[in-house]
Amino acid sequence: MAIDRRAFIRLGLGGLLLGPAMAMAGTGAGRQRLLGCRSDDRGGHFLSMVDVDGGRLMDVALPGRGHGVAVDPMQRRAAVFARRPGTFVWIVDLASGQVSHRIAAVSGRHFYGHGQFTPDGTRLLCSENAYASGEGVIGVYDAGNSYRRTDELPSHGVGPHEIRLLADGNTLVIANGGIRTHPDLPRVKSNLAGMRPNLAYVDVASGRLLQRHEPEEQWHQLSIRHIDVSPDDRVAVAMQFEGRPELFPPLIAIQHGKQPMRLLSAPDAVQRRLR
Repeated sequence: MAIDRRAFIRLGLGGLLLGPAMAMAGTGAGRQRLLGCRSDDRGGHFLSMVDVDGGRLMDVALPGRGHGVAVDPMQRRAAVFARRPGTFVWIVDLASGQVSHRIAAVSGRHFYGHGQFTPDGTRLLCSENAYASGEGVIGVYDAGNSYRRTDELPSHGVGPHEIRLLADGNTLVIANGGIRTHPDLPRVKSNLAGMRPNLAYVDVASGRLLQRHEPEEQWHQLSIRHIDVSPDDRVAVAMQFEGRPELFPPLIAIQHGKQPMRLLSAPDAVQRRLR
């Protein structure tokens, strides 16, 4: 029986749909697989793979709650990222389910739950917090050298969350959520009144800011959290509103090229159920 929406949510697998090549390489079946993080009612946390019928194919126990997953486009492996303010990223072989590498956050940094492999699979880019200053950074890890951290790029904002590469493989789009946090008070958002989220385009080779887009001033508390990129580099943006509860701003936007972000509203009955 096909997995229904509620069963999918119970599994906690809102994550990643693997492409056909990865599915065939990982399982030999040629069918699509879903890969994501879940938690059970006993406090366990896992990276799990299921098929499209809801059959569980793989469970990897994690040391804490996971969040995002990135798949290496060249090999049958994935990176699973700790939920903020977590300090681990694990590299998992998708064929065997074995953990090949355990990456720990360096001093003064924690992970923000997302990352991406470069197109050739040689580097892993991770969104991180330099929490003493509150500035967002992108950690660069060398996959060919046991994921040693070799560089750091500015995110050009606060609270970088999801990151995606454009089709050129060199331009990184960063969802800077705008919320400052510190691991000593992990779920406290300390700057909501003055937060400035943005969508930043950054050159991976140099760290140079190419362009930056922000919500209009009245919606400066729309925290940009999750993004995806189409083959023609259109960026879909999902946001979370941190402002007054009686307000219901649009939470979805589209941005393309040098055009400003275009907010998209849902029907009123739907919009009022969204935060």
